[in-house]
Amino acid sequence: MSLTLSICIPTYNRAPFLDEAIGSIASQVCDDMTGVLELCISDNASTDETGHIVERWRRCLKIPIHYSRNERNLGADANYLRCVEMAETEFCWFLGSDDRVEQGGVRKVLDLLALYRQVAIFVFSRHDYSYDFSHYIPQPKDSLYDKLRQAHVFKDTREALKNVVDAFGYLSILVFKKDLWDSVEGYEPFVGSAYVHVHKFLTMMKNGAQVMFVREAVVGWRSGNDSFSEELKTFGRIRIDVEGFDRIGTAVFGDFSPEHRDIVNRILQIQARRWVYHIKYSATTVALQWKVLLLYIRYYWRFCRFWGTIFPLLLVPGSLMSFAKKTFRSIIPKKALI
Repeated sequence: MSLTLSICIPTYNRAPFLDEAIGSIASQVCDDMTGVLELCISDNASTDETGHIVERWRRCLKIPIHYSRNERNLGADANYLRCVEMAETEFCWFLGSDDRVEQGGVRKVLDLLALYRQVAIFVFSRHDYSYDFSHYIPQPKDSLYDKLRQAHVFKDTREALKNVVDAFGYLSILVFKKDLWDSVEGYEPFVGSAYVHVHKFLTMMKNGAQVMFVREAVVGWRSGNDSFSEELKTFGRIRIDVEGFDRIGTAVFGDFSPEHRDIVNRILQIQARRWVYHIKYSATTVALQWKVLLLYIRYYWRFCRFWGTIFPLLLVPGSLMSFAKKTFRSIIPKKALI
């Protein structure tokens, strides 16, 4: 079977951003991509100009655009599922409707899929930008893939979990085999968690799906536009990560199994630490900090990494953390921090 790829874009009331997203793909479409590449757009009952934007691109784009508008807003998870359901290709690539594909990204993905046909899940990297894409935001030194300097096919599920499982929380860097996605059962309890796709990927991995990390960034992420943060505020957004990864990891691999521990330890290492620094440096209330602390204790009390890193950070006053950080940077030469 010849390689085919659907770029699956779930959207809701993001017409201007969707226009940019499709434009970033259109600028890269070549003649040899006809019959290989398509777009699948699932509109979650938008009330803006989404339909008109899609129709305009349909008239000028060289590749097919499959568009479906739900009669009502089904929620994020059901829209993710619907978007992939529309595809009839070998591979699917999620793309957030407010993100963009970086120049050369489409070709990079197609080339990697052709070269590594045995891989079922590809995790790419991303570039972070300001809200209007006007400037690039460097990633912190503890970035998601700090230890992974080049493309790497993980030898087994546990190695992948220890290195990239938290990446599953961000749709736009994930490319996967559709038939394996379709074969996953038991995902229904997680519709509404915002992470039904994480259940799909973890189950695929449990069933032997091979995972590959690719260092090159193929998408640009627009900061300051997290719809979940807007709707749920800081605590709700943190709870999605905490409950989602813990519940799904338990459901797929078993409570406190080696794989479940790998998942939680990775979340504590990356996601939880970043959220703790965020609430400390963004002048959040003491009440919010206590709510977050109690949430983490409820789910992570069995994990040594929580007590050794996250717990102390939550107890230290933000002002003291800021002072320590400034002092450290003034004492240690900049070259030593690189």
